[in-house]
Amino acid sequence: MAGKDTLALRGHHLGCVLSAFAEESDHPTVPRAVAWLRANPQGSVRVIVGPDDICLPCPKWDGETCLKGFEEKNAGKDGRFLELLGMNDGDALAARELFARLMSRADAAFFLSVCPGCSPDSCAEAARGEVPF
Repeated sequence: MAGKDTLALRGHHLGCVLSAFAEESDHPTVPRAVAWLRANPQGSVRVIVGPDDICLPCPKWDGETCLKGFEEKNAGKDGRFLELLGMNDGDALAARELFARLMSRADAAFFLSVCPGCSPDSCAEAARGEVPF
């Protein structure tokens, strides 16, 4: 991610990254995205369906799919985030604008419906505050 003008994030990784500002993530590559956003608050974030700048360097990514076996489910989550944000696959926004939009539109019910097996309460709590970068 170093030296990049644009960060590519899967739709559902927006929640993961947002909550990682409030509490440390156990995902091996989410902290890199958090660091990029802190260093580039006006940088561009391209929201996508599919592997992103968190997936690609992750040791659980084998070059084609997530070894955790959630790729099809994750693509569906990505689409739900894009729909909430009023965006299409590959659209980009300034990082602060994107996260402000997410935080103004996503509530606890949204996170619970999209990511019930993860940490929806952490994402919902993080979405209640100010943009953290």
